[in-house]
Amino acid sequence: MIEVVIKIAVTFFLLVGCGYDVRFRRINGYWLLLHGLVAVVLDICLGKTTDFLLGALPGLYLILMAFFSKGKIGYGDGWVFVVLGAYLGIADTVFLLCFSLALTSVYGLVYCFVKHQSKKTTLPFVPFVMVAWLCHLGICLFHLE
Repeated sequence: MIEVVIKIAVTFFLLVGCGYDVRFRRINGYWLLLHGLVAVVLDICLGKTTDFLLGALPGLYLILMAFFSKGKIGYGDGWVFVVLGAYLGIADTVFLLCFSLALTSVYGLVYCFVKHQSKKTTLPFVPFVMVAWLCHLGICLFHLE
């Protein structure tokens, strides 16, 4: 039952974050804080504090990459993965990060060639995370049958 609640919370978190990222090209800090607190409370109630700490590592990696790339990767994207790590743990978060990076890369290459854009064109990242999450949910549902 709690797994379903977590999946619904993550879907809602990414859906709203996706719309905000597409419209404003940024992540709402209050939205991150609210879901971060919900995820941490759920982890504490379930006794999974190590899952939160390990799950945050991919997000912390993205935050470091944002720092070293001087903001070419958004800090908000890193914080989104910190929250996802708190909800999902390390394995699912790493899967989402790798899959969403692959989706973004393929889309970016096609977009640059078709629209004749430069490689400096920015793309919102959370929509690709949302697509990766929906694929992940589809894989999970497929394995249940």
